This record gives sequence, C-alpha cells and structure tokens, in this order.
Amino acid sequence: MDSERYRQGGASDAAGIDTLRSWAKNYSGASAEDRWREPAKATAGSWEGLSEVVDEILITAARKEMMLDDITAMTSKIRVS
Repeated sequence: MDSERYRQGGASDAAGIDTLRSWAKNYSGASAEDRWREPAKATAGSWEGLSEVVDEILITAARKEMMLDDITAMTSKIRVS
C-alpha cells in the first residue's frame, strides 16, 4: 500500500483508502510485515520453487484499482522465479 496510485486513488476504488487501511490493520494486527501479507514487498527469490507446487496462477486487478501498482510489482517478481 505504498504506491502513488494507492495514495491518490481513493475515489476510484470500491473501498476507500481509510477502509482499506482499517482492513489491513485488522488483518495483520500487531504482527510484523511479511511476504504473505504484503507480497509486493517480497523479493523475487521469495517465489523460488513455486513452479514445483503449482502450474498456473491467476492474478487479477482492475484498471483503476488502488493496489494495481503493487499487484503488478508482485506479478513481475513471480514471473522471474
């Protein structure tokens, strides 16, 4: 949730920025960040071996989605592994 689109896209997403932040806080609680909760921050190496477990992955995002940049970044890292 660090992308510029996320910070500026509040009006274009179905859930507003305050709602998404609240959901994120409730989801992660007091736990430290990790690649499973914030996969966009994971390194490409985090996904090594994924092809041994799954054949395909479906990742979707809307054009105006606030988290599109984060989703795109994560997708690029998965493709590298």
